[in-house]
Amino acid sequence: MKYYFADFVLDTEIKELHHRSQAVTLTKKSYDLLSFLLENQQKIHTKDELVEHVWHGRIVSDNTIDQSISKLRKILNDHQSGEYIEAVYGLGVKFTQSVQTHEITNNKSQFHFVLAIAGLLLLIAVGLFFNRSNPQTTIKPQILMLPVVAVEDNWVQTGMQQALSQMLNYSGLATVVDFAEKPRFVDENQFIETQKTQKPGLYTIQSAVSELDGQYELSISVTGPSQDVSHVFSGNDISQLMNSALDWMNELLITDIESQLKPSWLPTSDHVAELYLRAMNNINSNAFEKARKELDLIAVEAPEFYLAKYQLAHVLSLENKHDESLALLNTLLQLPITDELFIATSSLKAYILDTKGQYDDAIALYDELFKEYQDSFSMPLLKARYEYSYVLLNTNQTEQANQQLDLIVTNLNESEHVSLLADVRALKGSLLQRLGQVPEAEVELSAALDLFERNDDALGAAKTYSALARIANQQANYDLAESYLNESLAITRSVGFKLGEGATLNELAYVMMVQGQHRKAKELVQAMEQIAVAIEYPAMQMAAKQLFFDMAREQGDWRTAERHLYQHHKIASETNNGRALVKNNMLALSLYVDSNQFDQTEPLITTLQQHIEEHNEIRMQPRLDWLKARIYRQSNNIQLATELLIQAKKQAQINEDGEVLVNINNTLADIYLSQKLPNEAMAVLNESAQYQPFVLPYLKLKAQTQEALGNPIKALETMNLCQQQAADLWTVDESDYLKHLIVLAQNSPTSPP
Repeated sequence: MKYYFADFVLDTEIKELHHRSQAVTLTKKSYDLLSFLLENQQKIHTKDELVEHVWHGRIVSDNTIDQSISKLRKILNDHQSGEYIEAVYGLGVKFTQSVQTHEITNNKSQFHFVLAIAGLLLLIAVGLFFNRSNPQTTIKPQILMLPVVAVEDNWVQTGMQQALSQMLNYSGLATVVDFAEKPRFVDENQFIETQKTQKPGLYTIQSAVSELDGQYELSISVTGPSQDVSHVFSGNDISQLMNSALDWMNELLITDIESQLKPSWLPTSDHVAELYLRAMNNINSNAFEKARKELDLIAVEAPEFYLAKYQLAHVLSLENKHDESLALLNTLLQLPITDELFIATSSLKAYILDTKGQYDDAIALYDELFKEYQDSFSMPLLKARYEYSYVLLNTNQTEQANQQLDLIVTNLNESEHVSLLADVRALKGSLLQRLGQVPEAEVELSAALDLFERNDDALGAAKTYSALARIANQQANYDLAESYLNESLAITRSVGFKLGEGATLNELAYVMMVQGQHRKAKELVQAMEQIAVAIEYPAMQMAAKQLFFDMAREQGDWRTAERHLYQHHKIASETNNGRALVKNNMLALSLYVDSNQFDQTEPLITTLQQHIEEHNEIRMQPRLDWLKARIYRQSNNIQLATELLIQAKKQAQINEDGEVLVNINNTLADIYLSQKLPNEAMAVLNESAQYQPFVLPYLKLKAQTQEALGNPIKALETMNLCQQQAADLWTVDESDYLKHLIVLAQNSPTSPP
């Protein structure tokens, strides 16, 4: 169907919007919203209807719906000004433009048939083969193995489904879409339909096995773009059934397997096949010890069955028997195995090295792998690069990690793997934020959010909302941060994901805290701590202790702050969390500076500076320098304090760290006021305005500066605004200063008698 309105044409057949023959870029959500409005033009739609038809019943806030409508309005108006979507007060929205429709009736079946024949002839002419030096030339069909219905003690059913999936994948016959990639809390049928939509050429395979008196019957159904066929294989030898089934699928999918490599990924005897199916069933049930024993027997009886060796190495790694696993993986890498198995083996080895903290060895292995396949960007290699980026981040090689992520984005076709692309862009967004490239980070995270929503990945969307909130929080845009986090909280609660709910409560509590809403923040932290204890998650417990510590420190309750600091340190030590211990040192330093316990600061400063230099943690430097400058100021070394603050401000500006910039400018303003330099004080305070600083001490400093400039009435206005916004942080000191300004303003020469 084509919909014509203004100078736009929406073609639902190809899912594209054009304006005067030029394509208009739409996100999936914008397309869905526009399509629904056009299909039902001139009708008023409530938000409940939009949720049902555009968001497919997923829980979303009114804010999300409003933002989506505003975004669509902007896209349309950017190309042609006009009134397109009207908000009808109290009722909903409607599409107001005149719409004409035209149904597409061209005969496409014959065209598709010709294309299919041409595609098959092309595949036959090109030929498909294994070649480790250039595996990307292999054109493989994409396959989704449909899950089997779990039946207790039916090892042959579960094992067969797992084994067929692995053999299709590691033989090189096809690229298997792993059902484990299904987002949590997404219905299986919904995931299958989403995969079919995203991958138009996808094949789905359903297998079922039954056994009676030693006779097995394996039925396989293959559904693809142009076929829907089934076949039943019978016999008393499981290995022969598997071999026949794979040969049949090989012919059906028009691929070519190297027959001489078959023994490496296909069991050659009935006994070995039974052991392997039992092992796969046990792995699926997390019965790793049983699986290991069965795989050990296979290693003795069929040493040439390399896929079983790989699975044994995998099980050993799950049991934390890393040395034994590495020995097997090293052996596999020296044997003639398929490209797919070689890449999987290298990736598993690198993962184990990373787990053991042998980062340099893991990096060297990845470098060797990518050199071996330097011209290839196949799906297994793109996934390996994604894992590699995490190893680089563990060693603070952020630029190199960013390069790997760029390679993936450049070479990953969205239709091949939406979930991987979403993960990559989300990680890239967080990485760019760490590098201080905030606008670029927002672009990546917005793209990731669209991909997660397109993939029905609610948790991915929730995590991305939280990442966007961190950027907004860093820029002191607290209203936007709160909006993002409420979106994330609604999602995590709707699906019952406690870990995600606790993480979101943590960030939301911080946003409340920096706005002075300590009572609300404490309620959120208490709820978070209850979740942390219930799910036994130490990192979340430490986050709760840190928030309690920060609130006590801001209120000058040093004893309570020290108690929470001690509890934070205890959990970090018990869990051997090195990064948390570094954070604990920074918290302790801030407490000692605030409470004037300067004799305890020197060893902490030395330790933190050493960590920054060794690990290139440049984002920590401005905060440390700010605390050091405050110590210099207290010792009356004003010049050194000022110089250090100006230096720290330059790095904070590079980092785009609004929170630290505000802290630095507040301290500079205080110093300038003590030197009777109110103009300089006002200049640095005005610099902070773009970061939306919290009212205390910012507005109080501003009022003091206005008083020093001879404008007591303006100072009184500023302090009254401070009282309105300071919430739980307004104290007797602020009240006394407000009274002082009232008297001063009343006695001002400009005041009326």
